[in-house]
Amino acid sequence: MNEAESEMIYEELIAAMRRKDPLIAEVFTRYHTYDCDAPEIAAELGIDKRKVYYLKQQAEQIRDKMMNL
Repeated sequence: MNEAESEMIYEELIAAMRRKDPLIAEVFTRYHTYDCDAPEIAAELGIDKRKVYYLKQQAEQIRDKMMNL
């Protein structure tokens, strides 16, 4: 898989997450692109840390479903 294909898949993944809930995509991006942890993400977004963990779990489920297609 070349870089263009990889980038296209990543964009499709983020779009799928945004359709479900924009916060899912935001949490996923912060975890994987900016290497933030849950307390930091919670503080930046003004949400509870437990919700960050829940959103991360939702993002991983979406990612796993898309990768298995």
